[in-house]
Amino acid sequence: MIHKLPNELNIFFGKYQWEEPSTGESGDKIYQINCKDGKSYFLKIAIGSNQSNLIFENQALAWIKNKFLAPSVVKFIKEPDVTYLLTTALEGQDASKFSILNISEAEMMKLLANTLRRIHQIPIDNCTMDQGLATRIPQAKKRWELDLMDKNISDPYESLIQKCNFQEDQVFTHGDYCLANIIIGKNNSTGLIDLGRAGVSDRYQDISLLFRSFKYYTSKRFEDIFLSEYGLIDYLDREKIEFYQLLDTFL
Repeated sequence: MIHKLPNELNIFFGKYQWEEPSTGESGDKIYQINCKDGKSYFLKIAIGSNQSNLIFENQALAWIKNKFLAPSVVKFIKEPDVTYLLTTALEGQDASKFSILNISEAEMMKLLANTLRRIHQIPIDNCTMDQGLATRIPQAKKRWELDLMDKNISDPYESLIQKCNFQEDQVFTHGDYCLANIIIGKNNSTGLIDLGRAGVSDRYQDISLLFRSFKYYTSKRFEDIFLSEYGLIDYLDREKIEFYQLLDTFL
C-alpha cells in the first residue's frame, strides 16, 4: 500500500492494479500500474539523497523525446523529502529475456550493438547533461570518502585515478547500458529505460557496461560481432573498458 500520494497521482491510486514494488539500484521504489485498457505505467518514488537520480531521469526523458524510443513522462513531482516520477511503460521484454524473445545470443549482440551505434549518433550540440569525467570523478571520490562502497579491495579510488589518463571521446550515452535497461518490442524494435545516468560522456561508458552485462547473462562477449555491427571504432580499447567498469562500482 502506498500512503500520502500527491493529489496529482491519486487518480491512479486504488483505481488500477498495482504490482508489488521493486527496488532499483539507486534505492528507488518502483511500482507497475496496470490499467483495464491494457496500458501500463511505472511510478518511481525516491526519498532523501536518492532523489537526484529521478531528477536527472526526468531531464533525460524530456531531452531524448523524439530522438529515441523511451518512456514518456506523465507526472513529475518534487517535494522537499520525496520525488515522484510517473512514466508510460514500453511494450516488450528487456533484452535479458532471450528465451521469451526467441533471439539467439549472437543475434541479440547484433541488435544491441546496432542500437548503441544509433544512440551514440544522436547529436549532442544542445545536450546540457554532463556525465563526463569532470562530473563522475568527484561523485566517485565523494562516495569513497563517505564510505558508501566496499573498501575490501586495495585502494580502488587510487586505482581509478591512475587509470583516468585518456582523452574522452564524448557522445550521448545511456549511462547504464545493460541488458535489463533495453526493451525489445515488436519486429525487434528497441527502446531505453532507466535513464537516470544519461548524458554526454565517453562512448566506452556504454560499451563497457554492455560487455559486462552480456557476460553476466551469457558468459560470452561476442566482441567481433559488436565491432562489426557498431561500426564507429576500429578496435576495442580495453583500458577504457576496465576503467569504466571500475568507475561504475563507485556509482
